[in-house]
Amino acid sequence: MRQRPKDDARVKGRLPDGSIVILVGKQRGDYQMVEVELEDGSSLDGWVNMNALQIVGGRGSRGDADPAKPPRRQRTRAVLPEDESLLLRRKPSFFFGVNLGGNFAIIQPAQPVNPGTYTGIGFLAGGYGGFYLQDNLPVRLEVNYVQMNGSDPNIASAADPTLADSLSYGFLEFAVVPALTFNQLEIFAGLGFALGISIGDTPNGFAPNPGEEITASADLSSLTGQVGAGVSFELNRDTQMVLRGRYTIHIDTSPILFMGFGVVAAIQLRG
Repeated sequence: MRQRPKDDARVKGRLPDGSIVILVGKQRGDYQMVEVELEDGSSLDGWVNMNALQIVGGRGSRGDADPAKPPRRQRTRAVLPEDESLLLRRKPSFFFGVNLGGNFAIIQPAQPVNPGTYTGIGFLAGGYGGFYLQDNLPVRLEVNYVQMNGSDPNIASAADPTLADSLSYGFLEFAVVPALTFNQLEIFAGLGFALGISIGDTPNGFAPNPGEEITASADLSSLTGQVGAGVSFELNRDTQMVLRGRYTIHIDTSPILFMGFGVVAAIQLRG
């Protein structure tokens, strides 16, 4: 049962097979306005595709229906099981999912000697949970592992051939990400914290500014910001596949600046 007579309109509820509904006289295209009565005696109306309807009382299939002459309303006929009446009124209040994706990193160390820009492909994996402030205002809390890799073959030079041409760092990323949705589309922006947890490669001869020496991976921890957009695809009533593109930047890192462009696929469940 949909809010409007369109295939992409918001779902108000789902009627089980065999539910009795009352035609209320309006038909638009393939959709018919119907009314059902809930267990507590109140009624609910919405739009149902005519292909799902069958006229009862011996008049055959929907081809015999005449929406201009609706049957007399008999409230005692439209009674749904208690659990289904709850489903009709239910709206998702929370969601959770798992993330898997890749990122293109841009890493710029502030080296006094031969500064360079390192770029490369890394990956992201993690999960999230969230809730709805309103129907179109979800907020998710993310925890991801992000691997950022980069290389710059121009770093090694005749002046200092010991300089390596690659970087590799791992972060545990925590973020709060509000979003605004428009049907299947969403835009989002959030803030978080990236905890440095691993250093795979660091250029030989890397010499940061005094007082900014990197002695452990945690020295690379930083506040982060992210913006992006996504699109969702319905797999079933409670499950979605979501594709998101995002841009992230580490706000207060020094002497290394991290930026990344990522594409993330998520399986999301709603409840």
